[in-house]
Amino acid sequence: MTLLLRAGLVLAAALLVSRLAPAPSLRRDLLTLGALATVALPLLALLPALPVALPDAPLLMEPVVALATGGSTLQEPATAAASWSLASLAVPLWAAGVAAFGLRVLVGAVRIARLPHEPVDPAWEAALHTVRPSLPVHGHRSDGPLVAGWLRPRLFLPAGLDWDRPRRVRALRHELAHVRSHDTLRLLLAQVVCAVHWCNPLAWLLARELRVALEQAADQAVLHGGSTPADYAADLVDLGRRLPLTAGLGARPLERRVRALLAAPTTPLPRPVAALLATGLVVAAALLAGTHSAPGVAAGTDVQAIAEAEVRELVARWNPQAAAIVVVDARSGEVVARATHGEIGTWSPGSVAKPFVAVAALQRGVTVDADHVAHLLEVSDNAGFVALAEQVGTGPVAAALKAHGLGATAAHSPTDLALGQFPVTTTELAKAYANLADHPHGETVIDWLTEVVHGDEGTGRKAAVLGTTVAGKTGTSRLGHDDSVLASFVGLVPAEDPRWAIAVQVAGPQPTGWGGQVAAPGFARVATQLPR
Repeated sequence: MTLLLRAGLVLAAALLVSRLAPAPSLRRDLLTLGALATVALPLLALLPALPVALPDAPLLMEPVVALATGGSTLQEPATAAASWSLASLAVPLWAAGVAAFGLRVLVGAVRIARLPHEPVDPAWEAALHTVRPSLPVHGHRSDGPLVAGWLRPRLFLPAGLDWDRPRRVRALRHELAHVRSHDTLRLLLAQVVCAVHWCNPLAWLLARELRVALEQAADQAVLHGGSTPADYAADLVDLGRRLPLTAGLGARPLERRVRALLAAPTTPLPRPVAALLATGLVVAAALLAGTHSAPGVAAGTDVQAIAEAEVRELVARWNPQAAAIVVVDARSGEVVARATHGEIGTWSPGSVAKPFVAVAALQRGVTVDADHVAHLLEVSDNAGFVALAEQVGTGPVAAALKAHGLGATAAHSPTDLALGQFPVTTTELAKAYANLADHPHGETVIDWLTEVVHGDEGTGRKAAVLGTTVAGKTGTSRLGHDDSVLASFVGLVPAEDPRWAIAVQVAGPQPTGWGGQVAAPGFARVATQLPR
């Protein structure tokens, strides 16, 4: 479940619970709590999450016997860069919206700070002695009294209004009720929610309902001060004739406020019940943040669901014999998602094993031209890697592969080792790439692997993810003696500080396809949805 969906559930719960609250002040507090819980959802990711039980070993079928010749690992062509889909643009579009609405909040703050301070109209002096406000009071050219400022609210009073003293006192009590309940901060919180969740209509609905609740709670404070509902309702009706009270308050805001004033008094909920409702909302938000999250995975990201959805997408597009996706937390080494279709077995990985031949060369101290090896990886040059494996030696290459959890032995030929012609599971591949980040020569190899995705001749350009750098490798190998192939892509994202290792393998895509055509786009679709 994504963070935006969880936020939507919290907002919906806050709106629903607030509708059950009889008193405006309680509705105000519940809506404020809902807004606070929505903003705090990313922080709740730091709480211990409920673990997802995953099997320790993948489902296996009888190992597929790969051909022991160089022809069983195919030479991939360079692929065109991926065209950006709406999904890949989702994060930049969301960020642009946050920036735009955040700018609006900033402009509002600047306007508040620049409100001119003028002398207070003498007509308000007597009313001020009655309520004795404990905040700065200024005159202002406005149509009614108002409170402005988040941390240090100020009261602004207009001049030239033909109001009697009782009406001025009622207006002051209304504004001071806003000050006592810190309503300017509540409104700021609502603005933050709308800025972050600008595409969610529930965020705007909560902000509107909160503004209504703030006004109704302040109206009730006026009545508690001794004013009669009829007198104060008449004030509102007169004010409504001159001011646009509908702005941001939905349909018929004046009618809602007047009806609330003239309605029969309601019995407030007992404090324990109100506290229970508020606490329940916070607990519900915390549980939503932790449910289905594996250890080390940001709350709000259901990685297993993302992997399963992508497997279904691959099946729909390619109708393969089998498909598998494994996602590993590169920082902890834990498998956080494993999704499969069909009979999953140990497959010959093909060219996705080539980075470990490069590791062996660096580890062995073999003199290599970095640009040359990077180019060999970029174009997935079979002959070049066979030559490199022969130069390093069968034993060191097999040892490097085995050290990363790949089941190669010195009994394999240099061709088998260089071209990944030995049995490996998808999980083992994902873990092997995750281990690259901690290897002494891993940073160098990861840097070379970025050319596979971002280089002009890269075979994995369709694995690119907008806004970040990807390091990875394509692979295409035959499943047997027929024309069926295994299309693979295994990669790390972001390349500079790997957070995720993702392995995508598709066996027998129909009609056929390279790793860069079939598996690399699947990697990109998964990686785009993961937090970085």
